[in-house]
Amino acid sequence: MFNFIDPSDTQAVIPILGLCLLLCLIVARFSKNIGIPKVSGFIILGILLGPYVCGVITHEFLEKTSYLSDLALGLILFNIGGEFNKYLLRRISEQVVKESHIKVALMFFFSFILFAITLLIFSSFTFSNILIISFMLAVISVEAAPPTTVLVMKEYNSHGPLTDAIMIHLGIVTGVTIIGTLIFTAIFEATGVWPSFNTPYETILSMAKVIFGSIAIGVVLGILLAWLENFENKIGNFLFSIVTMLIFAQTLTYFLNLNVLLVSLVMGFTITQASSKGRLIHTTVRDIGSSLYAIFFVYAGTHINIAGIISEGALYVLMYIVVRVISIYFANKVFAYRVKENDYHNLGHCLYSHAGTAIAVAMVIGEIPHVTSEIIFQTIISSIFIFELAGPLILKETLKRSGEISVEMMNDAASRYGPNQTRSFFKITKDFIDNSISALKK
Repeated sequence: MFNFIDPSDTQAVIPILGLCLLLCLIVARFSKNIGIPKVSGFIILGILLGPYVCGVITHEFLEKTSYLSDLALGLILFNIGGEFNKYLLRRISEQVVKESHIKVALMFFFSFILFAITLLIFSSFTFSNILIISFMLAVISVEAAPPTTVLVMKEYNSHGPLTDAIMIHLGIVTGVTIIGTLIFTAIFEATGVWPSFNTPYETILSMAKVIFGSIAIGVVLGILLAWLENFENKIGNFLFSIVTMLIFAQTLTYFLNLNVLLVSLVMGFTITQASSKGRLIHTTVRDIGSSLYAIFFVYAGTHINIAGIISEGALYVLMYIVVRVISIYFANKVFAYRVKENDYHNLGHCLYSHAGTAIAVAMVIGEIPHVTSEIIFQTIISSIFIFELAGPLILKETLKRSGEISVEMMNDAASRYGPNQTRSFFKITKDFIDNSISALKK
């Protein structure tokens, strides 16, 4: 624990965030120099600063500033929903979209079967608990970390059929993970295997309210944003409306007990369909919020307990990692066999990242007072360390081999601002002094 900052002090929020963002700048530069995605560097930074290592960022601090992570995740899911638009669907055949749904179904099926078999052999759980763990881990395992995946593709400016297919897949699996966990949670509570204060009828009704209510609110807010566009001529000014609406969405979900992840996803989808400038709006929004994204991944890293990987729960973590990789591999093989276009044969190698929605869902499940919920939570959180370090690297290499990022694309950030003229710290200081003296003389 560093003594110069007290994380329990409410006034320490800004100093700690300032320290995190400064270190993010350094990590981003260092990551570029050694050729790894910035996401991986941010997550490692979060592990080091988190409660399991240095303790600069504590559990208490994470709770007090969770709104930053929620806003970043809402913005990211807004982007994912916006990518799933008519322009993308026109570029991708209807058959590929159908095959993506089949692939997700296969991933879930393979995962469930393998989890159930492994737990039957190596655990002493009852059959009902094995089913609970297997269903929940299977539906969460299909999630492919929209925040991580999108940021890697944005960092290297990837474009092409594989990138389009990844965005389609992210939209599908995000919805499946959110809605699937809500449905399974309601089923387990209604059948009495998980504790519930409501009757089975009230539990199912509440689940339906959350799903359909979240979708309805997302559509309404998206249409409202499209209407507000009539009063703004500049995209920059309209961004304020978008951020305001995202925060308002979180306010509504708090009071109406809805799912903010689903609302943000649907709202992003709606604005790109309802707005005359939907594509331009989405592209602009996608390019903002870098600091929020950085904080999100640092926060994701703080949840990772490396010791948990080698603890008594190591068997479940290892099982989850192996089963998820195998399920993605075999589902991708079936997908590649059915879809003849070579552009989509490497899709499975782009899906190993695992955080964001998975973390949010696991944290909700972890609050349920049952032995299986604790196993599910610890398994997800502990395995993220492996997936979030390896996933971005594999995604980057797969996109490079597919020809959708190149040396030119990887250096695109510099080209946006003209030729990259490297100046030493001494030269920058000298220019500042010379220019300041010249300005004062005038």
